Amino acid sequence: MEPISVIRDQDIRAALGEGRQYLAGALSEPQALRHLHDDELEVGISAYPVDTLDAPHRHERAREYQFVIAGRIDILELDSGTEHRLGAGDFYVIERGTAYAQRAAAGTKVLFWKNPGGNDKVPVELTSEQRAWQHLPRAAWGASR
Repeated sequence: MEPISVIRDQDIRAALGEGRQYLAGALSEPQALRHLHDDELEVGISAYPVDTLDAPHRHERAREYQFVIAGRIDILELDSGTEHRLGAGDFYVIERGTAYAQRAAAGTKVLFWKNPGGNDKVPVELTSEQRAWQHLPRAAWGASR
């Protein structure tokens, strides 16, 4: 790696049409954006052009740090039932081992870090109540924060 490595704004913006793009990490799959190789962590941006449900999961090894650049994310902790409504400017951490479901409103962008990097996602089954939460129409999501 160079002493200072750069990925330019126009390249990032062009690639975000593809959805999630990694800026740094040891990626096992190709993506539109040239990334900076790093064996220790992953950094990326998730862009949600439409209302999106992420598959419920937990991470065995990684702690996730996330900053909401724009839009809205709702997260449901599956073990406790605690709901977090997050908007632009909010920063949050998801501890390793935390099972959660997530829904993102159209237009949402999130900058994320995972430490350590690597794909350690473990899919999690939802109860019928959790599935109902995940599939609520956006008008019923409630106000953020």
